Amino acid sequence: AEKKAEKKAEKKAEKEAEKEAEEAQELHFRRVGKRKVLNGKRLAFVSPSDAPEEPPLKLSANLLSLVMSLSRDSPQKHFAPFVDALNFLKIVNVTEMEELERTAFFLNVFHTLLLHSLLVLGPPSADVRRWSNYFQRVTYEIGGHMLSLAEIEHCILRAKGSKPKLLWAMTPKWGHSDPRRAYALSQADPRVNVLLNYGSLACPPFIAKFTCGDVDKQMNDAVAVFLDWTVRVNPPRKQISLSKMMYWYQFDFGSSESDLLRWILEHASEGLGEKLIRIDATRRFKHTKDVVKYRLYEYTFRNNFEKMPQAGSSAPVPDYDEEATRGLSGEAMAKKGFLSEGEEHENDNLHRIQSTRPGSMQIPRERSLSRSLSSGNLNG
Repeated sequence: AEKKAEKKAEKKAEKEAEKEAEEAQELHFRRVGKRKVLNGKRLAFVSPSDAPEEPPLKLSANLLSLVMSLSRDSPQKHFAPFVDALNFLKIVNVTEMEELERTAFFLNVFHTLLLHSLLVLGPPSADVRRWSNYFQRVTYEIGGHMLSLAEIEHCILRAKGSKPKLLWAMTPKWGHSDPRRAYALSQADPRVNVLLNYGSLACPPFIAKFTCGDVDKQMNDAVAVFLDWTVRVNPPRKQISLSKMMYWYQFDFGSSESDLLRWILEHASEGLGEKLIRIDATRRFKHTKDVVKYRLYEYTFRNNFEKMPQAGSSAPVPDYDEEATRGLSGEAMAKKGFLSEGEEHENDNLHRIQSTRPGSMQIPRERSLSRSLSSGNLNG
């Protein structure tokens, strides 16, 4: 009888704890159907009518800086300015922005919403369908319209892009009469595919922030940094290892794999470009069979982000999620040609990350998301 009473008390305590956790979460968003609107709850203490007169891109850059300076344990006095500033997104006039500025704005907002959701909701488990639900439900109100992570990506940033080779049926689509279509980019920009960071281990450990100024140059500089991380080249074995994202959206870069490699060469840093030329001195990349490999996509979330390095300075990253390399030591991988020169000693530590239980990577409770970026200056 005592044991039954104890179990009953434990279950009651668990239910109360779950209820408290749900109530704590719901302080940070309001439900609109299946959506969770993270800038529409009572934590916003500033009226949109009090919004400062500043360009939308500057607002989005400030928001990204603020969210990067927060952790789950940040006191309310640190969290409140961020939530208050989010209220200003409700009255932003997106349609008057130039195309490049709008691209940069929505890249900043996408990453702000992603990091904000990880802080208050935690990440979904490492399952593609749960990912899809998460990205379609987490939402900001922007310019009077509801926009989820998936809608920002597929209906705005990639509105004119090619159909992805995976899960096209699960991506959101807007009807011809949807007023939000006015936000969509008028032409595809392949750089978006490189710059979008989904927060998983398959993506770089840094996020680019775009500010007012020469946006085109900022994007090109950031692309070079991201390519240093995502493109692995082994000149002696004539092998190039690419992110799975480049396979899914290959036709944004051209009609063939050769076009993709030529695009990468055009936007690569000097160091990466030299490696690619050692693969094909003609720079045409006509023969890609047995040269290009695509790494398996890792859906587990990162637990922190780092300062974005300069192009050409980022350390090589082993292809730890290549199916054929699982369980191999760095030396064994080097012998099989999966790693570039000098990478074999770095791989063993990454296998420890690889073996982490799916869905177990959580946003840290005691350290800031930005790690050394308390200032929020992601562009270094």
